[in-house]
Amino acid sequence: AVASGRVGGPVYAVASGRVGGPVCGVALGRVGGQFAGLLRGGARFRGLLWGRGVGLRGCFVLGSGGYGWGVLELHDVRRALARREPELLESGMRRRAAVAIVLTESAGSLDLLLIERSQRAGDPWSGHMAFPGGRVDVGDATARDAAERETLEEVGLSLAGSEFLGRLDDLPGLPVPSDFAVSAFVFYTCTPGPLALNHEVRDAFWFPLAELLDRERQIDYPVDVGSDRLFPGIVVDEPGSRVIWGLTYRFLDRFFSVLGQPLPERVVRS
Repeated sequence: AVASGRVGGPVYAVASGRVGGPVCGVALGRVGGQFAGLLRGGARFRGLLWGRGVGLRGCFVLGSGGYGWGVLELHDVRRALARREPELLESGMRRRAAVAIVLTESAGSLDLLLIERSQRAGDPWSGHMAFPGGRVDVGDATARDAAERETLEEVGLSLAGSEFLGRLDDLPGLPVPSDFAVSAFVFYTCTPGPLALNHEVRDAFWFPLAELLDRERQIDYPVDVGSDRLFPGIVVDEPGSRVIWGLTYRFLDRFFSVLGQPLPERVVRS
């Protein structure tokens, strides 16, 4: 059943039924201007519920450890990044790279820019799902400048007029110890416009940020066919040919942890 009405204030939707297990009721609405609601479900309920309609912003994440309201509105991202100092890798790092984590709003929710890198010899991230970015060149004044330059070169998106939201912890290249450090800078753009890809990028697209927290998208990813070595990954298409893993996954893990919404446990697939 689906209905709309008022229950102590505006309520946009009410539903009952089964989603991977018994669900007694779902209510979405706004209380005091904040995204709020109620969900009661059986122990088997897993997944992600989010609002993308007018007035519905935010997400509700369920996993084996229970459930809680997501912090995925722009002002929450802005506040979470502003109140912490990132851990930087400075000493002993002879090589540096930088990436841009670019957000925009679409249909009332946040989307994230992802790219699929072209297959190129000599590129350590060849063919990977990634954020736009690359090595810090001699002409780059800072690592942030490198991230902005690479974003413009790779997908034709200028970040000059965007809002800089903050910086994540630097990550070392693998294996550790390494003399290679990667920095990630978070931006928000309200009018991204069409993307123009260069030869380094096979594809680029905006992906709903909340869907990255869907437990059904979390997998153990075998990088090499037939290998027993598995890496944590997030499926971003069906039937799963494009998977975020490696460095990009590690940055997303840090990003969602900063927001207070750690990535859920991975699904064990037979």
